[in-house]
Amino acid sequence: MIRWLSLLFLVSVGFCHQYLSPFDFLKYEEAVVNTDPSVVITVTPNQLNKSGDWVTVAWDGVSHPADTDWIGVYAPPNGEESIDPSKIAPVKYQYCKESSTHMSSGKGSFKIRLVNVRTPYVFALLTGGFNAPTLVATSKQVTFSSPNEPLQPHLALTNDPTTLLLTWSTRDSHEPKVKFWQNMTTYIRIEAATSNKYTSKDMCGPPATTVGYIDPGMLHTAKLSGLTPGQEYNYQFGDDPEWSQVFSFRMPPAPSPNASITFIAFGDMGQAQVDDTLQPLYVHAEPPAVNNTNLMAKEVNERDLVLHIGDISYAIGYAGVWDEFFDLIQPISSRVPYMVCGGNHERDYPHSGSYYEGTDSGGECGVPYEMRFQMPRPDPKQHWYGFSLGSVHFVLMSTEIDFTVNSVQYNWLKDHLSSVDRSVTPWLIFAGHRPMYIDSTAGVQAASDLVVSKELQDNIEPLLLEYKVDLAFWGHHHSYQRTCPVAKKVCQDDGTAPVHVVIGMAGQSLSGNIQEKQPDWIRFVDVDDYGYTRISVSPLSLTLEYIKSDGTTKDTFTLKHTK
Repeated sequence: MIRWLSLLFLVSVGFCHQYLSPFDFLKYEEAVVNTDPSVVITVTPNQLNKSGDWVTVAWDGVSHPADTDWIGVYAPPNGEESIDPSKIAPVKYQYCKESSTHMSSGKGSFKIRLVNVRTPYVFALLTGGFNAPTLVATSKQVTFSSPNEPLQPHLALTNDPTTLLLTWSTRDSHEPKVKFWQNMTTYIRIEAATSNKYTSKDMCGPPATTVGYIDPGMLHTAKLSGLTPGQEYNYQFGDDPEWSQVFSFRMPPAPSPNASITFIAFGDMGQAQVDDTLQPLYVHAEPPAVNNTNLMAKEVNERDLVLHIGDISYAIGYAGVWDEFFDLIQPISSRVPYMVCGGNHERDYPHSGSYYEGTDSGGECGVPYEMRFQMPRPDPKQHWYGFSLGSVHFVLMSTEIDFTVNSVQYNWLKDHLSSVDRSVTPWLIFAGHRPMYIDSTAGVQAASDLVVSKELQDNIEPLLLEYKVDLAFWGHHHSYQRTCPVAKKVCQDDGTAPVHVVIGMAGQSLSGNIQEKQPDWIRFVDVDDYGYTRISVSPLSLTLEYIKSDGTTKDTFTLKHTK
């Protein structure tokens, strides 16, 4: 308990970016099975038609109801009907006391939404809270009529302005493919997909390799080529006889100095449960992730791109969270390219090659991230890349892999930045997860905000200045912050140095650790609100709006280019 309260203190006052999954508090080594035949748990219906369907879980016969009794929703490996709570984490949970009748009668019910994780679910009633979990009853299996349902579509840009990538998942598939066709036509094109997967052996450590592992199924990626910018397309993906619903997208503009684009950018979102399950103990949940996603989905038809700057799902080793995350973003990622760069909660783990050797990835060490998001990287293991869209060229780095002068990443960034043709893409936007400029009090540990920001200023800032980057996005600190045009911690004239914007306020608990006196180069700081940014770029101007979760605008600024 002391350890938990200490971590709560650290998170609540914002002195670190430590995040613990709610499942990290479950003492697996103390978990036992002690079946009580008088306790009955049922789930209806017990076969679901599609991912996202709801069930009602009901129980009866708890002789000594307590506020620590809870329902665990498990996805046992290989379709097993039994659960060993010492060896597997639940996918989600809810306390029995959330049913108004449990404490008085030992029976109750509530509704839970289930995402298809390609294997049957089993519900369990456990007593003893998370400290001494004792499994006393389990339900019959809850299955999906189609365990091979094609799910989790997300689009990505390539370096070919006529080609998009589409990635999705199934349990298995013999000949995965995508059908796509232009609106108002009957000509259907079909492209085969390549398939891959990862297992617990590909990752680095627990919980990703132990209690948190769920088979991710097959990950399929297809190229949609020969597309015309500005045209609307419909598509379906899957394999006979299992096909997805019909989705649609509008092909974004090709690189051009005369093109205008609008896009959404944010970091550190994670996911939350629309059924109010998975509420963490002693750490903050991420309900703003649902609010922001719903808000973004309402405007996504008018946008060309989404940019998610690190700390993507906060799965940190618990694979079911990835399934919930892709379910959450589907209305967005199925409609526009969803481009990402990795953060500490995707990549960092000791002795795994990460630059900072914390355990922030929960043993994933970048594997689910790089397999699930097919970005136009120079190499699958190199988590940095660039792409052009309209009048903008984007360059994304990894702050979690060595970026010091003469490193592999540094040399690539230098070469790539020097090759950008500003006559084609006059705007240059740079992004990475940990911030180069940040108002923060965290400055002691090797991976703390101020220590990392100095490393980035020493190694990467000269490149941003040399190649005249206009705007830099960062995350990690869960706040919105904006600088003046700044170089070497000194404000510059407009248009002579990049403006840095921290956009880590999309869902994860907010960071409150800002300095009493703001640095001279800070122009705006907000640690009180969640939201995202909307950026509109024309050939001569770039306007950023900070949109709060209630839809109102809290900050805006405009950068200008001259012919």
